[in-house]
Amino acid sequence: MQPIEVPTTRSRSSEARPWSGEGSVVIVGGYGAVGRVVAATLAERGVPVTVAGRDLRRAQELARRHPDVMTPRRVDVDQPDELESVLDGAAVVVMCVERRNEQVAHACLERGIHVVDISATPAVLDAIERLDTVAERAGATAVLSVGLAPGLTNVLARWCVARLPSAASVDISILLGLAGDHGPDSARWTMDNLTSRERWGRGLGGSRCPGSGGVPSTRSRSPTSAPSPGRWASR
Repeated sequence: MQPIEVPTTRSRSSEARPWSGEGSVVIVGGYGAVGRVVAATLAERGVPVTVAGRDLRRAQELARRHPDVMTPRRVDVDQPDELESVLDGAAVVVMCVERRNEQVAHACLERGIHVVDISATPAVLDAIERLDTVAERAGATAVLSVGLAPGLTNVLARWCVARLPSAASVDISILLGLAGDHGPDSARWTMDNLTSRERWGRGLGGSRCPGSGGVPSTRSRSPTSAPSPGRWASR
């Protein structure tokens, strides 16, 4: 069996490439489990990053590690004035929390600011997708489902289907475990989906899926007629 080689955009050079764009990248929830990794990765490449969130102290602690390119900002997305202020000078906003995502996306897109959202909740993604005309009018882009699942799972599904065009569907299984660093939004999403009767019929609590080693796993079927990396591909 040949190993799967998934294409990557990571530079082979040990030196980070300098940021050549204009404006900064605002990371809402920039000091969280996902946000701090995104912030550090961008900072190492010389990208100016605004670490934003309701806890200014935590934002400042992270920013001290990269003082030349990181700026801490307190922002509560429930406060329109604070949100508008942090968007000033932003080129891209990365949403690493699940809180008023649609409103934040709308505020960004109508200003021509690109949006990246790691949310995996269908209702949140559906709401942002309905802003397509707003984004098109302003020449902005919203990139959704950039987490693990949906996200990497979609990319892997597309890679496999491209090499097996006879496939009619793709089953995506997620092994749930206690390892790794999970933020509160991730933990809440996992528990909500484990117990959701609306989505799973009777919930997954206590169920066992084949190949999971006795650990509950979530499964979704993906159509392969157009397996793009968009979030719909993992529904």
